Amino acid sequence: YTVCFSGDGYLDACLGGVSDFPFAETFELTTEGIDLGEFTMTAAGSISGRVWPDVSSDTGLEGVIVSAYGFDGWGWSSVAIAETDLNGFYVISGLSEGVYHVVADPEFQEPTLQPEWYPNGIRREMSSAISVTTGEEIPNINFELSEGGSISATAYCGDTDTICDSAFAYIDALDGTLPESTRGYAGVDRTTVFTGLPDGRYVVRMATTSSD
Repeated sequence: YTVCFSGDGYLDACLGGVSDFPFAETFELTTEGIDLGEFTMTAAGSISGRVWPDVSSDTGLEGVIVSAYGFDGWGWSSVAIAETDLNGFYVISGLSEGVYHVVADPEFQEPTLQPEWYPNGIRREMSSAISVTTGEEIPNINFELSEGGSISATAYCGDTDTICDSAFAYIDALDGTLPESTRGYAGVDRTTVFTGLPDGRYVVRMATTSSD
């Protein structure tokens, strides 16, 4: 067994003095029972701000996913997310002390707008690191999202003029300009359209249900 405590506004407190469940210590329970002692919960940090369209508007963007990326020893990955409210405000909570890069991705709400790494970056390497300490909120991490480019692709079966109904399109950003998303949707005549793309180099792949 292992034990973790969690609460709003606090980091998890797990056996062994860690906040991550996978790294918690374990123990063997017998009929005699066991006393695990006291657990101390530490106030979590947070990042907050607002997301607007890059036009003259006083209205924020609702439903934009804002992600904090942290380094886990092997690479950068999303560790916490938040969704903007009706007026475009967000709060990413539950952050441990450390350095983060933040990206706002409007793919599911405003798919023609491109993601932005804070501030005004099209990839993580162009963004600024945000230092968070326990119990502290870092405010005013704001975004103004602009229109992106688009790519359309259609798959044909062999040398014929027949469009493959079972084909799927995938896009890879060679410059690391996209967060963890595909940004594609089915357009007219079974053409796949990728929208909200920042400036950069891309590879489009087509695959069927049976083979690539």
